[in-house]
Amino acid sequence: METGLIAIEIAARIHSVPMDLQSVRKKYFVERELSPAEMIRILRDHGFKARHRQIAGLEEERHECRVRLGRRLSADRPTVGA
Repeated sequence: METGLIAIEIAARIHSVPMDLQSVRKKYFVERELSPAEMIRILRDHGFKARHRQIAGLEEERHECRVRLGRRLSADRPTVGA
């Protein structure tokens, strides 16, 4: 299963960033499940701000990847609450 690529696709769709997963697979030679570091590299290459954080205190090792779009809102785009 390619949960890393699915997560990247969801983040891209939420932020309306065009991303073709087939080209991502070819460009980054994805043949297995992505590591958190690989996911962050792909996201950053597509204009996202992403970071990796390991969550402590759980029985099994879990990772969290926080993502947000790194582009500023343009002046003609309305902001929330305006």
